[in-house]
Amino acid sequence: MSQRLTCRSSGSVRLPDPAAYLAAFCATAQSYAEVDSGEGWARIDLGYAAVELRQRLEEVSLSIRATDNGTIAALQAMMTEHLRDNQQNRDLGFLWREAPPRLTRAYREMTVVAVTDITPHMRRFTLNGDNLQPFVAGGLHVHLYFPGSAPLAQPKIDDTGRVTWPGEAPEARAYTIRHIDAAAGLVEIDMLLHPSHGPAPGGDFARSGRAGAVIGMSGPGGGQLPPSRWVLLAGDETALPAIARMLETLPAETRAVVRIEVTGEADRLPLRSAADVDLRWLYRGAVPAARSRLLLDALMQADFPERDTDRFVWFAAEADIAREAKAWLRGRDDLSPSDFIAAGFWRA
Repeated sequence: MSQRLTCRSSGSVRLPDPAAYLAAFCATAQSYAEVDSGEGWARIDLGYAAVELRQRLEEVSLSIRATDNGTIAALQAMMTEHLRDNQQNRDLGFLWREAPPRLTRAYREMTVVAVTDITPHMRRFTLNGDNLQPFVAGGLHVHLYFPGSAPLAQPKIDDTGRVTWPGEAPEARAYTIRHIDAAAGLVEIDMLLHPSHGPAPGGDFARSGRAGAVIGMSGPGGGQLPPSRWVLLAGDETALPAIARMLETLPAETRAVVRIEVTGEADRLPLRSAADVDLRWLYRGAVPAARSRLLLDALMQADFPERDTDRFVWFAAEADIAREAKAWLRGRDDLSPSDFIAAGFWRA
């Protein structure tokens, strides 16, 4: 297992049919992660985290390893949610025998106080809320909950950090905190204005959300880079907020190779970093994002450092493109699974 996945948690749950639960979880996980499984066991590889499940008689044991405690907390909540939905028993939960120091996963109602177009395809939402200190550390990402025809109900957070709703849960999507000022009660979230191809809660809100709108926010979790002397950050517009945030966290001694694919020059944003940055913007023009190979070509043409250099590759794009990137990275004999993440941020 990766030496970078230094945070861990383990637990177990007794089930009437543990084999059925194991199969159901693998079927769900295949849509967003690499799944390896056999009789009575499964391993889920997310790059930044790994989940191992084993069936023992009437029990399923679970081990989570991740890059940070925020991701551990988020995965604990996700596992419990899937367990309860699959078994249709709201009282079921994992007994966590080994866990990181308790993180407070918070939920807040946030009011939109400003909406600013920062590129032709990116809109910045400034949100205001109370007591935002829990969101400052523990990960770069949050979940935003969008109201439907009725205002948001008041949810509860259970002992795993899972947000539960008194009625039908609102639609939620994950976003990167672009900037947070907890003292002022302000959070900035950048949302992509992508074409509409049917119901899309995040995209619909990005196009129609206005000052005064109230949404929910829970988190934080995930997204932090492990310490490395050399990093390659590559992504399309959907990854731009995360890349910008990660660049701001890098120290001066880090060499950062950055490749960002966008439609055109007007989609560039100013990026700040203390690191030694080699930045190239890749313009695909009229080529559909899901058909462009600019980002893959840039990844495959990058000059990697010597084997003894501590390095890390972070890649995020459309799901099939990310899957091809992950296969290529896995094929390199100078990289271990702990040296890269290739994540699908959207699906064509």
